[in-house]
Amino acid sequence: MTYPILSQRDARWADQQLGFGTETIGSAGCLFISLLSMVCRGIPFVPEYIDSFVACLKDHGNYTPASGSNLASFDVAACRPTAWGSCRLVYVSGFFAGPVPADELARLVMHVQSGNPALMCVDANLSQAGLQEHWVLITATDGDECLIHDPWAGDDTTLEPRFGATISQACYRFVLYDCPETQDAPAPVVAAPAPVVPPAPVTPPAPTPVMPAAGLGVHVLDNIRAAQQAIVQGCDVLTIMNMHLEASQFAAGDPRAWQPGCGYPLVFYRQYHQPNAWSPQDMMNQLGGCLDHHNNNLVITGCNEWDNYIPGSGITPDGMSRFCDWTLQWMSLMEKRGFSNYAVMTSSMGTPDYTNQALCDVIHAKLAPHWNSGRIRWLDMHLYSPTPDHIYHDDELVWYERRWEFLFTKCGFDPRAPGRIISTECGLDEGGVGGFPAHHYTRDQVQAYCQRWLTVQQRPLIIDGVSYPSPFLAGTVFQASNTSWQGYDVSSYLPLPWRMP
Repeated sequence: MTYPILSQRDARWADQQLGFGTETIGSAGCLFISLLSMVCRGIPFVPEYIDSFVACLKDHGNYTPASGSNLASFDVAACRPTAWGSCRLVYVSGFFAGPVPADELARLVMHVQSGNPALMCVDANLSQAGLQEHWVLITATDGDECLIHDPWAGDDTTLEPRFGATISQACYRFVLYDCPETQDAPAPVVAAPAPVVPPAPVTPPAPTPVMPAAGLGVHVLDNIRAAQQAIVQGCDVLTIMNMHLEASQFAAGDPRAWQPGCGYPLVFYRQYHQPNAWSPQDMMNQLGGCLDHHNNNLVITGCNEWDNYIPGSGITPDGMSRFCDWTLQWMSLMEKRGFSNYAVMTSSMGTPDYTNQALCDVIHAKLAPHWNSGRIRWLDMHLYSPTPDHIYHDDELVWYERRWEFLFTKCGFDPRAPGRIISTECGLDEGGVGGFPAHHYTRDQVQAYCQRWLTVQQRPLIIDGVSYPSPFLAGTVFQASNTSWQGYDVSSYLPLPWRMP
């Protein structure tokens, strides 16, 4: 079966917008072109298929406002009954930090040798440090070498020497599809002639900014070796506790410019307070070592699970008022020290009580203005699932996994503000039981949960019927490699799906 040889840099479509983002097919369309070549196998290609495929992927949620130019789902079969759905998604691997494990390599080779295609993530520039993510289409293999379509070069070639010596060395991730031997040619989208009408002056609304896709990482507590191992396995979001010098070494880039796969990790830093921090100045004193290092690339969290640390704070309106006053004082002290990347709130699982409108009114009056003005850049919430199946009940997500929605629907937060929601603790936390290991989850179950969690966080925020990109940026699963929390230790499940495809 033949595949059309397509180039993402073809002048006929290179400048076309990719998805809902600012990237173009020419600049970032390697995955798009690889998919298009795959679904067009065995049929004559015509340029109109570019528009048809873009429209199909947008209409069926493969591109979303929240994902921008990044593909939100590999499942092109969601486009059925059109011919674009003729390739069924079979398997999506995790990211590989080293040679592909033998069982995963065997799965890939056997699949391609059976006559089906695969997509492979490779390093576009072997001479440059870090992964320069690039996708190619594998059309045949003998187990070591393989034939590929490279959308950047627009040619048929072999994996070696362009992207590595062997599949095991070159592959960072792969996606498998089951495609039929024959298929009908899809009908291109043909626009009807536009009626001739006099132009009317129109003032377009201000565009809603497109947010990057969400990322997932791990909370390593104070285990720096666990952080290093996670980074090697492709993790680019970390929560680190107490080890401020080491955390600063990981935080090499501006967190405001971070997005999944950008080449440097996003690092959240928490100082464990012993004894508990009572005043904003007490907090500053206990953060002293971290602040003295002057690394504003860290996102520093305030009081962890605020209701346990600040006298008088709690689930009442008065308790929330005391917490907000404390927060505003701490923010001012941080800014005087030159730190603007601080995260506020850090609310524990299932808090605050957003059913109490008087409490919401306090947040509206005291914190919302600082979010809406851009002063508050980061807001932290612990977004655990309370039971194993809760993540799969869409009508219940707002109470735990997407509890941040209440800030925008009940507390006056503007969804167009530049701030981002983060979660320094997430995963599964069933009271009296524990996390994934305590529930005897398999690796596949954890992988499925994490992919679902990322998908949930990236869904648009709907307010009064108006859709906005999700403000959520990244979370870290609690926790890796601490034996004191064995019921939650996810070390054996790594690597997780750090980001959506």
